[in-house]
Amino acid sequence: MGLRGPAPKPTIIEIAEGRPGHRRLNSREPKPQIGEPAMPRHLDREGKKHWRELVDIFLPTRVLTVQDGVVLGQLAARMAEYDSIEKEIRANVKEGKSRWLVKEAERARINPLSRKREELGQLIVQLIKEFGGTPAARSRVQIAPEAEQISAAEEMCG
Repeated sequence: MGLRGPAPKPTIIEIAEGRPGHRRLNSREPKPQIGEPAMPRHLDREGKKHWRELVDIFLPTRVLTVQDGVVLGQLAARMAEYDSIEKEIRANVKEGKSRWLVKEAERARINPLSRKREELGQLIVQLIKEFGGTPAARSRVQIAPEAEQISAAEEMCG
């Protein structure tokens, strides 16, 4: 059976939010090194393009660590797959086919490419949220300047 409830916030986010509950911090939380992770070898050309874009976005915000390569690689691969499906759908539309429906033997059904694109879109948003990449995911977080943030974290965690 899996864990119940929402995933806990990372300690650094708890500190940045001001700790309204005044609960004790996890003093044993791993603190991976901030930096660019190694790019996974399995990424194709489009995946590598998305990887570089994502690193350029997340590295300056100091949320990307050297341990995030697997998750960032999945995000880049899913974004490349989404682009590929979108190109295929556009090509079908140019040929006069429906973006949303496929007609087969007097029946219409949802285009499987459109369904796959929607599923990928939801997965991409989920993965982006893991890095605080949506307004809702970062709306309450106030990042202090780097020196202040480190000293506050050291002070509270010991």
